[in-house]
Amino acid sequence: MVYGKNLHVGRIGWKTIGEDDFNRAVEVLLLKMFDRPPMKAAVINGRGGDEGIDVAVWDGDTVTKIFQLKYYPEGFTGGFRDARRPQVKKSFDTAWRRHHPEEWVLIMPPNPHINEKRFVDELAAGKPVTVDIWGQAKLDAAFADYPAVERAVLRNELVYVLKELGSEKAVMAGPTDLEARLKALSETANSRSEYWDTEFSVQGGVVSEEYVAKHPDAMLVEPIETEITFRFGEEDRSIADQLRHSLEYGSFEALQLPARSTTFTRTGPSWVRPIPSSGSSSVQLVPQPDIPRNPELVTLNFIDEYGFSQGRFEGKITARAEGSIGLSVKALFANLVTLIMEFPKHDLQSGNRINVAFDVVDAPASDAVQALRLSEAMQPESIMELYFAGGRVGKFQLGGEKNDRPTDAYTVELIEDLYDLQLKLPNASFNVPREINSRDRVMLRVGRILLRGNLAVMPPGTDLTATMSGAVDEPLLGFIRQGGALMSRPEAFTLEIQGSKYNLGAAFMFHRSLRVVDPDAVEGALVAGTAKGMEIRLRPDNDEPIQVWLRSSQKAELPPDYEPWGLTDFSEPEKGNGRVNS
Repeated sequence: MVYGKNLHVGRIGWKTIGEDDFNRAVEVLLLKMFDRPPMKAAVINGRGGDEGIDVAVWDGDTVTKIFQLKYYPEGFTGGFRDARRPQVKKSFDTAWRRHHPEEWVLIMPPNPHINEKRFVDELAAGKPVTVDIWGQAKLDAAFADYPAVERAVLRNELVYVLKELGSEKAVMAGPTDLEARLKALSETANSRSEYWDTEFSVQGGVVSEEYVAKHPDAMLVEPIETEITFRFGEEDRSIADQLRHSLEYGSFEALQLPARSTTFTRTGPSWVRPIPSSGSSSVQLVPQPDIPRNPELVTLNFIDEYGFSQGRFEGKITARAEGSIGLSVKALFANLVTLIMEFPKHDLQSGNRINVAFDVVDAPASDAVQALRLSEAMQPESIMELYFAGGRVGKFQLGGEKNDRPTDAYTVELIEDLYDLQLKLPNASFNVPREINSRDRVMLRVGRILLRGNLAVMPPGTDLTATMSGAVDEPLLGFIRQGGALMSRPEAFTLEIQGSKYNLGAAFMFHRSLRVVDPDAVEGALVAGTAKGMEIRLRPDNDEPIQVWLRSSQKAELPPDYEPWGLTDFSEPEKGNGRVNS
């Protein structure tokens, strides 16, 4: 670094920088260049070890680039040839044998000699790998694209103070002046350290700062630590218990604490800002659980005392958290059931705790049924085998109190009816509705009873319809005037579910005391000879419901067995004992 009369800041002196500074500067540069989605870069501990890697770049699980750092200020020709060339070759051979990268790059302070370039090129002979060697010129070119990293290496406080003096008050009249000034401030802030970047924002006059590590050794070499002290009174006992549990087993949900109970202290380099008072009445602690990048299978297998499976449920792990004494695993089953499983770190098969939560509203009926079955399986004394990614974790006997179904009986019955109809109707798929009117609810159960081959009764208020042939006879006129028993034979029994109409098949419908609605108009049409094709309505004249069954279920010309609705919150009308005449 050179300072002349004008306080000029020079480029990095690669031959005199020193090995530790060289390694740190180049590592940060490479992380800035390559650690960006979808690629991932990392500094590998154990520099010069048998892995043959100092900095690696991954694409998914595959190492695609390897950078080997060698602090050879004099290169590896002349008097350094015999000692250093074998080291370079060993690093390349190890990297190739273990990882087969697409690209391997040697980085050293000086520009390479032509013989050094030729030696490195020959390392790749016969191998599908691109090799290169970076020295001063390529490093300077790369650092030019990352001035904040270079300034952190070169930083001199006096130069930066003099350079920035007075510029903060400059008039920003142009449309991009503010953007340019903020970028310059950001670069200046990020040049304060080789290990940390500073991200800042201003909202309502309040400045917020966040420090982001730009080197994996940041917390070791230049630690920034925040200490939180908690003081709870008797009125905060519940919150204190939640916090204690979160610290012991990890957490997935933010925890709201009263501001009076928390004190924050931050320590670090001189440029680190103390934590300012927020003036807020509460403090929110937001956990940072581990979120799997790819779905991970989790299986719950409930068995009886003889080891036979009584229920098997497969889900996916969505998050993990860790505390001082235990682990927490969050998993999703049937697309709607959230299970949080907690285990002591050193004995996964003891002291486990499982919490279940789900909401079936708007969920597919098939998922809702699985959710109910899982909830029913998780009862005290149940024996459960747990598998992660197909590997058996252990066998547990559940404790605690008996779990009630996590939803009411009405909703449980609705889910079961929808799922049963979904299985029996062609290509059907239903969701659990937020609301359903009483008649539609009863008709779901009626449809289910009919498809089971039994006789059901229709909801109160159901009428029958018939189409007149136009023929006139005394029995017909008598029925129109006085009513009576009637067997209707519709060729299609319609069941409407969530806007879709289904034909359950030809049916019989019977009532022993029906009356024609508006009998005078019907009789007049018959007498006038205009009744052909006329549709008439027939209504029960008592409280008995209309009976219905499918023709496919009839045996020996007799109706099948009667099955009551059996619905929670519904009073079923009496079927009546009238004899059914064909």
